[in-house]
Amino acid sequence: MLEESSINNTAVDEWLPWGGITRPAVMEQKDHSYFSVISYLPWDRNIFPDNVTFPEFCRGWGLWSERQHTLDGDNNFIVLFWNPFTEKNKSYVENTLGERIAKDATLDYFEQEAQKFTKQIRQVTVARLLTYQEIMDFLSFSLSMGDNRVEMPEDSSCMDVLLSQDIKFRFDANDIYINDKRVLIVTLPGLTEPNMLFDKFAKIPFRYVRRLLMFNQDEARKDLNKYAGHWCSGRKTMLKRIEQDILGNINGYYYNGFIFHVPSNEYENFRLYVTN
Repeated sequence: MLEESSINNTAVDEWLPWGGITRPAVMEQKDHSYFSVISYLPWDRNIFPDNVTFPEFCRGWGLWSERQHTLDGDNNFIVLFWNPFTEKNKSYVENTLGERIAKDATLDYFEQEAQKFTKQIRQVTVARLLTYQEIMDFLSFSLSMGDNRVEMPEDSSCMDVLLSQDIKFRFDANDIYINDKRVLIVTLPGLTEPNMLFDKFAKIPFRYVRRLLMFNQDEARKDLNKYAGHWCSGRKTMLKRIEQDILGNINGYYYNGFIFHVPSNEYENFRLYVTN
């Protein structure tokens, strides 16, 4: 019956990608991509051991860091994400961090990479993988800023429904309301450092998120050529100058911003405070 497969556009869970926690520290999403969440303590980035190396990520991998702030303090997280690219006529996956693997080995492989990545972070600071309830709490905060905590059930599937079912969502023409609070998103330019802003926003809960979808250098160059191929036609010198700040040490798509839930009667004053 086609009706059984139809999408309810007004149901929030239809648009959440979360599937189930299939390993203690791994969330498997509806599209069979994976992510793990690592809790860490901030460190002085001017002090970085020379012998610490991280993987050369490629297309299909992503990282995002998140600070979840409440009036009681801050929690800091790094999320490792992987979408294993598979083709119907192939029995293996190629976008790994090493040798290709069989299609049916992706979950085991990602779990191992998440554990390895956590160990690498431990070389510079205190870090650990979140499991079960801790993952639930991390995701719950991302929806309601901690207003709707959900207990881990025996069946760890259908996280999209479980985490959103008791939250009140409202969608207006240009605004989103969650539990009758208006969502305000402040996007920062490029790699702007937000440290001075944390104190400015200390009296209101927020999420500060930086996301990076990875390419390796060859993939980044190919994607840029496709995107900017018609720029500065016949003026290669000008094009080269424009591109020199696009391709650098980080290859990928980048996002950097704050997310707030503001009571309606405080929204306009807070918006003016932020923009000024």
